[in-house]
Amino acid sequence: MSGVPWENAALSAEQRLAVAADLGRQVRRVHALRPSGIVTDAGWPPPNVAAAAERSSLPPHLVEQVDDYLARLEPFDRVFVHGDLTGRHAFVENGRLTGIIDWGDAIVTDRHYELCQLHRAAFRCDKALLRVFLDACDWPVGKDFPRQALGLALHRQARGLAQHHTMDVFEPVAAVLPLHDIATLDELATELFAV
Repeated sequence: MSGVPWENAALSAEQRLAVAADLGRQVRRVHALRPSGIVTDAGWPPPNVAAAAERSSLPPHLVEQVDDYLARLEPFDRVFVHGDLTGRHAFVENGRLTGIIDWGDAIVTDRHYELCQLHRAAFRCDKALLRVFLDACDWPVGKDFPRQALGLALHRQARGLAQHHTMDVFEPVAAVLPLHDIATLDELATELFAV
């Protein structure tokens, strides 16, 4: 793969936007695939999302809300997802995307599962990058988009702990947002994902 990981690239603000758009176009193509023989979330044992949230950077008052929050999610919009789009897995050269590596977490699940790693690890919670990505991806952004995105971030936390035992998808978020001052998970969803 030519280039370097996004997290190691010295990109200008304009180049970051261009790479976010490139990523959106590629993810749109990935989500349109109809793979066979790929694991689906239906094959997973039910995750204990609240217990996984307790092992994250979320403060206790937000963890207490997890079960009620998840009960309000929309039905899953299942597509083929990379599942671990981070700044290490998107390669860039000359200010453009050259490829995406590490497909070991690819799965068929809700499309919003894709966003957590990308938004926190590559975009560093920059909503301008998220908006450009979503537009290029032709992502269906409805009124419940922030709630669904955070709900699947909670699922990603649970899946990550099951795989790696040390996952904390909310650690970079805690560095950007004052989580102890955010009263509800809906408020956190808005802070993170409302575009």
